[in-house]
Amino acid sequence: MILTVKRLFVFISDNPNIFTPIIGMIIGIILFMAGLKWFGYKRLIENIPTSKIRSIAMGLVEIFGKVVPVENNLLLSPFSNAECVYYKYTIERWVKRGDKHHWKVVNSGKTSLPFKLNDTTGSVLIDPVGANIDIKSTTFSSGAGNEPSIIIQNFLNAKNLNYEGLFGINYRMRYRESIIVTGESLYIIGSATDNPFKADGTAQHSAEDIMIRRGKGKLYYISQKQEKSVIKTYLMKALGGIIVGSLIIIICFNILLKMFESF
Repeated sequence: MILTVKRLFVFISDNPNIFTPIIGMIIGIILFMAGLKWFGYKRLIENIPTSKIRSIAMGLVEIFGKVVPVENNLLLSPFSNAECVYYKYTIERWVKRGDKHHWKVVNSGKTSLPFKLNDTTGSVLIDPVGANIDIKSTTFSSGAGNEPSIIIQNFLNAKNLNYEGLFGINYRMRYRESIIVTGESLYIIGSATDNPFKADGTAQHSAEDIMIRRGKGKLYYISQKQEKSVIKTYLMKALGGIIVGSLIIIICFNILLKMFESF
């Protein structure tokens, strides 16, 4: 036993690259498990019927409706100055180091407000915190001879970020923004729980006593897509995770077998 352990340590010291396929296998297993999880979400979405808001029951629910702000409380998005209930942004700078170059994230963030989702039967409060929010993004850019807008300049100044480099020449930068605006149609699957902002017995309709939020360990997904597109998205992610993960596991396992042939 002791000799075997010693041989193993000698083998590892003689083959330091052995950790590369081991790490690869771990990554492959993670991708494979993620694929199984996404496939489970796909089946879950298929099996949960879309509820009318007036008839929502406690637990995991699926609803579709239009966004309405709560008491006209709205945010202003950082790059387009649009009124919204949610925004997410990313600021990137084009970085060159020798022959290598890439986009580097220099700042990012997101902000949200609770909002209501309305359909023809009623409305329900939505707390978007913790949701997987799948919405389209808009990209703005700046660079040499291309000034960022005044709105973007003001936002950069507030964040103490420079868009100008040496001699006042603009960096090559891009600004990505995703927002949820009033009147937008959303598909939501999440947990219906008690509304903490509504006293028991004061609601005129049952949905007013409910808030949709992230349940512990449960799916919470907000999207601009229709249900069929959401199912397709999770199917493609699941297939990608399972297939790519399996290939990585097989390739790395074979590499390890060949390396251990001399052990």
